[in-house]
Amino acid sequence: YFNSKVPYGFNYADNNDTITDDKVDEQHGMHVAGIIGANGTGDDPAKSVVGVAPEAQLLAMKVFTNSDTSATTGSATLVSAIEDSAKIGADVLNMSLGSDSGNQTLEDPELAAVQNANESGTAAVISAGNSGTSGSATEGVNKDYYGLQDNEMVGTPGTSRGATTVASAENTDVITQAVTITDGTGLQLGPETIQLSSNDFTGSFDQKKFYVVKDASGNLSKGKVADYTADAKGKIAIVKRGELTFADKQKYAQAFGTVPLLKNKNTGTQYYGGMVTDADANQIVDDQAIAFSSDKNALYNEISMKYYLLANISNVQVDILDGQGNKVTTLSSSTNRKKTYYNAHSQQYIYYHAPATDGTYYDQRDGNIKTADDGSYTYRISGVPEGGDKRQVFDVPFKLDSKA
Repeated sequence: YFNSKVPYGFNYADNNDTITDDKVDEQHGMHVAGIIGANGTGDDPAKSVVGVAPEAQLLAMKVFTNSDTSATTGSATLVSAIEDSAKIGADVLNMSLGSDSGNQTLEDPELAAVQNANESGTAAVISAGNSGTSGSATEGVNKDYYGLQDNEMVGTPGTSRGATTVASAENTDVITQAVTITDGTGLQLGPETIQLSSNDFTGSFDQKKFYVVKDASGNLSKGKVADYTADAKGKIAIVKRGELTFADKQKYAQAFGTVPLLKNKNTGTQYYGGMVTDADANQIVDDQAIAFSSDKNALYNEISMKYYLLANISNVQVDILDGQGNKVTTLSSSTNRKKTYYNAHSQQYIYYHAPATDGTYYDQRDGNIKTADDGSYTYRISGVPEGGDKRQVFDVPFKLDSKA
């Protein structure tokens, strides 16, 4: 018990009684609670906010931690808060949270908890999310760029069938950091949304000129001192990652009166093989062109897949099959996977990265790890698309060759 306005509260994330958020920029739940039930008095609008239901009592069921080590919450935390709210007898359960591209199965503990709360007499009002469609990209608009039938992005637990799920559809402007680049001739790129590690760096880029450092072949340079010219002075130099240390890249840039802006993330040695272009200019897999070696000293000694999923899928399994279609090993088994969508915060598409195989497997007959024989195999993913009951399979043939 805290007071007559907040008769009960608990911090489920930190397992204590601290129900307020400790940082101003993280007080989203408190902000929403104020919109609902604030009962401020006085003439100063900054100190006397009145919510839509000022006489309502509030249960402060905090599910996000005050620790700097985590910025999210978990299903166990949410379920505990939902269940306790219903037990106490809350009239309405408000959750301004969610996970993109939700499902409607009661195998999801959050959805089951919401339904149980509904059946006990507690209504649920939940946010739909901020993600538009799965192909909204950086424009923040509801465009279906790819002609997908399944492009909704309403989040869990807002997808609960018994919830009142709330979204705002009338916004025409987005307040965020953005960049526009011009070359002085009328060409303009952007505005495109960006995300700096701190607002303090905004001034370091605003109204600044950029200099693209190129090597002798005309390609983007990795920042070697010989690739700089006097034109770089006073500008932000764009260089590529790799080969040189960050310290050396910075040193060489500063020697020419500039600072380096690194481009391209190193991902290690990867080979995107087996892809050919068909008559319609689509990339397809040539099943005769994918092979790797089980030799640990080989350059390419494992294979993995990155999937663009058109819909949420459940009962997902990733298997390796031999040339006769027999299962060699199961790489992964999971309850569900989300479809591919554009994440505005990270500014990239979220794919399903399936596990890699290096040609070894666990032999249950004798309990030993063994290496598969050279030959033809299949990398298979299977699952049930949401809204259907038929299991779908996608196979990619490959060859294991320890001698090539």
